[in-house]
Amino acid sequence: MVSVCNIVTMQSLVVLFAVFAAVVTGGQPSGTFNCKREGSPCMNGKTCKVDGTCDCGTDYIGYNCDVPIDKKEQSPCAASGDQCGTHGFCYTDTPGTTANCFCDVGWGPESRTDETCTAGRYKVVCFKDKMMINIYPYSPLSPTSRIYLWDTPLCKISDDYNTMSVDQQAFVGGRAREIDHDSDAVCGSATMVDDAAGKITFKRVFYVGYNTDYSSSLDEILTAVCEIDKENQQVTSSIEMKSLAKDELLDSDTTDELLPVSLNIEAAGSPLSQGATVDVGQTLSFTFSVDSTFNAMLLDGVKIENGKLSSDADFQSFTLLDTGCRVGSTHSDIWVDLPKGANPLIVDFEFKAFIFTKSTMLKVIFSIKVCLNAGDAVCTHVDCNGAVSAGRRKRDLIDTTNQTTVLERTFYVTYPDILELQNVTNTDGLLGKLECETSVAMIGGLGALALVVILLLLVLFIQWRDHSSKHSKQINLPYLPSTRPL
Repeated sequence: MVSVCNIVTMQSLVVLFAVFAAVVTGGQPSGTFNCKREGSPCMNGKTCKVDGTCDCGTDYIGYNCDVPIDKKEQSPCAASGDQCGTHGFCYTDTPGTTANCFCDVGWGPESRTDETCTAGRYKVVCFKDKMMINIYPYSPLSPTSRIYLWDTPLCKISDDYNTMSVDQQAFVGGRAREIDHDSDAVCGSATMVDDAAGKITFKRVFYVGYNTDYSSSLDEILTAVCEIDKENQQVTSSIEMKSLAKDELLDSDTTDELLPVSLNIEAAGSPLSQGATVDVGQTLSFTFSVDSTFNAMLLDGVKIENGKLSSDADFQSFTLLDTGCRVGSTHSDIWVDLPKGANPLIVDFEFKAFIFTKSTMLKVIFSIKVCLNAGDAVCTHVDCNGAVSAGRRKRDLIDTTNQTTVLERTFYVTYPDILELQNVTNTDGLLGKLECETSVAMIGGLGALALVVILLLLVLFIQWRDHSSKHSKQINLPYLPSTRPL
């Protein structure tokens, strides 16, 4: 990817083409729905299943259970049922009123004048000197939504689609932006490939984030592709979808020998050490075991911070578990399940790695209760909103022989290796700044080194010249005319 900091000029042939001959993507789904994402719930009180799909029962239909079953194909919907194409169905709120199309996941209306479900929700309109991107995710949007060019977070896709020119009549919702292929003022230059056979391809990778504070495995990566055929002046376009999830980690282990509670961490079946690097979306498994002095244990709290001081403006944190129970219903994109502990001496807990927007560090703080007796109320599993968990019963007096152990573990999170990107920690705004600062520092350092070398060579030359003039009256260089008088 070419970032805004690179001082590389793209081949000038792009400017030779006029701004016309655009083709809109269509005929392929793009954009995914997952009810575990923030702002994408199952409607009408329906249940979000473990795989991120909605259980609509028998009375509602649609990916998010939004349409009552008795509204489907009601008049004035066409009797043939193909009014909304093959990727959706027709419904009406009240018989005899306006017919509506409800599209399948990944599909949306083709244009503002053709509302059949024949195109993806993410669209790109390609021209010979620019692309126009339209992203319409299944979540509430605002001008500050975390939708931006992958390697240039300042290049946000934040314009309202209906403010676009007539060139974007294919856009029907969400956010949009027009970006030049070559040296865009904010977004830099696209990746360009000239196959030397008459075709030029421009690619840009975009990120769609669903949580305002962090990136999770449920976020999306998409690639907009513009292909130009120079011979017949044809332009084609496409959208490619990728996932952030990946299963791959380092081999190591972690344990606390001097504390009553030991902790072992694994990911993808391999032990994980303190300070290791993990990928967004990887499931981190924590196993706590109590010292033989005690007979029961309870994982009481789990808090996650980004490693900054609490007084720092960039400090971010939230609590997943409190008094053994899940806190609220948010963070479904990283939540796995309540702590499990069939054996009173062992408790297992898991969550999926994510990356804060202000730091690549995950600092996980565990609070564990340990009890001398297995029957102590403070360590007894109770009901948390219908699910048996590591919750505890209230008790006025807690035996002083019971203790609380606090364990901390720190990890560094990266995005997985997708496309041409490897080990990129692209938190909002940080990567571009780092690239710029690194590039300037490197250039400045090399420049200073070159200046020192030049000055040293100049001093040596002067010394050599003075020394030579004392021992020789005249020097005739073989490649210069003689200086002797005629």
